[in-house]
Amino acid sequence: MTAAYFIELWMSRAFRTERNGQYEALADPSQPLRLVILGSSRAHAGINPRYLETFDESVYNLAMNSNSPLFYLEWYRKLCRGHLKRKLETVLFCVDWNMFFPNRRTFEQDSEYWPRSFFLKTLLFDAEASKRALLMNRFASVKHRADVLYRMIKFRTQDTTVPEESYRGFTPLVENETITAIQTSEADRDRTGSRVDDDPKQRRAFIDLMDEFQKDGVKVILVGLPDYFPEMAEYMKDMKDAYASIRKFSDERGMLFLDYNGGRTTPISYWRQLYYNRTHLNKQGSILFTRVLWDELKNYLPSKGRVQSACDEALWTGDCKSIMGDNQEAIRYYLNAARADPTRYEPHDRLGVIYFDKRQDAEALAEFTKVTELDPNNAHGLMCLANVLAKRQKYSEAVTCFEKAIRLDPHLDIAYYGLGQVFLVQGKPQQAAEYFGKAVSLKPYNDYYVALASAYLEAKEYAHAMRIYLNMMNFTQLDFNSYIGLGTAYFELEKYAAALSAFSKAAEINPADPVPYEHAATIYQKMGHPEYEQQMRNKVRELRGNP
Repeated sequence: MTAAYFIELWMSRAFRTERNGQYEALADPSQPLRLVILGSSRAHAGINPRYLETFDESVYNLAMNSNSPLFYLEWYRKLCRGHLKRKLETVLFCVDWNMFFPNRRTFEQDSEYWPRSFFLKTLLFDAEASKRALLMNRFASVKHRADVLYRMIKFRTQDTTVPEESYRGFTPLVENETITAIQTSEADRDRTGSRVDDDPKQRRAFIDLMDEFQKDGVKVILVGLPDYFPEMAEYMKDMKDAYASIRKFSDERGMLFLDYNGGRTTPISYWRQLYYNRTHLNKQGSILFTRVLWDELKNYLPSKGRVQSACDEALWTGDCKSIMGDNQEAIRYYLNAARADPTRYEPHDRLGVIYFDKRQDAEALAEFTKVTELDPNNAHGLMCLANVLAKRQKYSEAVTCFEKAIRLDPHLDIAYYGLGQVFLVQGKPQQAAEYFGKAVSLKPYNDYYVALASAYLEAKEYAHAMRIYLNMMNFTQLDFNSYIGLGTAYFELEKYAAALSAFSKAAEINPADPVPYEHAATIYQKMGHPEYEQQMRNKVRELRGNP
């Protein structure tokens, strides 16, 4: 019994998600929730409530992955209004073009997050509820039992969100090349090409939910978040038909419908860099879209929340300009923000990033130095300052800043990566490998893996380098330099056939580069095949223009 208790305790913590926080906020009577955002994962990652607090400081994003109208109807009737007696004033209900499709996610599947009193009441007295689903999903040790081993596969399970930037139910998505590639391939594999028919129960639930909101005096604004249109061509007819039916419904009910997926198409729908995948905005996309939404909501909602300072307004506008690639305008707004509040470090941090990207190192150094003066314990600012110092070859100072940043934030993966790069330049590959390894353990990005393998090669730890390259092949396609590195590791381990194969793959990627053929010539020489060696050397002379 004691072991079961501790297993449950560990798993409930290990598998804690932002959904725990959403239900905790919903159940907390001291936390008002007058303005809420409902919808699926598109809304959960697409609308940042921080920027909507000018309308009401109680705004909270309660959108959840895979939620459907049928889910929200039960959620509202039984839990939100029923058990918790919550009185919502305004709901931004985010509609998806496929929200009427069949959906197997049920309200009972969230029993893990419910207040104990509501769980027991539902279990004992709700005849409609599935008792099996309630019990199977109540305990983390049961619900997540199949995910324990899966969670241990780091490259596959690394979080795609930025938990440290979560805010009132919102958690932004980030570009994770590993997971995005896997998810895209799985989506393509699972696609049947056949049209999915709407589920009448979902459509009826949507109508009933809107009726309940209106009966309770809740102001409802329907919002259609943008998809990335160039990758949605095969679904465009279904999208137009779905939004047309929602538009007709909203007109009949006198509801405002802000449709950014057809009705109010913006450039966001055509910028791939704003999306995590074709239907979900990433962190930058959520900032830009929330600004577009805020600009329109100003016409329909009273501003009775937090008064946005001149500094915050300039920062947000500068962020949007930066995301759109207009760095000159972004710099202008960030400078305005710095003048509006000289005590804030954020404008200098943003300016430093732009100057660093533009290779204006002196300006970047000044801005990041200002960040650390205004906030000496700012780990990100110290890490950025270290990067500039390293670029200016002030390695000792850079190491000091990186180490302090890591002490302040042991999970700052890019600081480990930067420190590893400094050690690599200083000719300390063993130390570099140690820090690259820590970066990989935090976030399995390709750049981190490549750097780790390169450090092992320089340290002459060829077996380790080989294993890193082979691990990378499980989730990504190696590039030219990686195949060269893998071939080098095989060669030093005297695995000549495997080395030839790796160099051959490199030559396929870039047939005009003589390097793979030079390596192949050396291998054939070692293997005692002079005729093949000569062929490779002739190829090298041909590519170098030396007959």
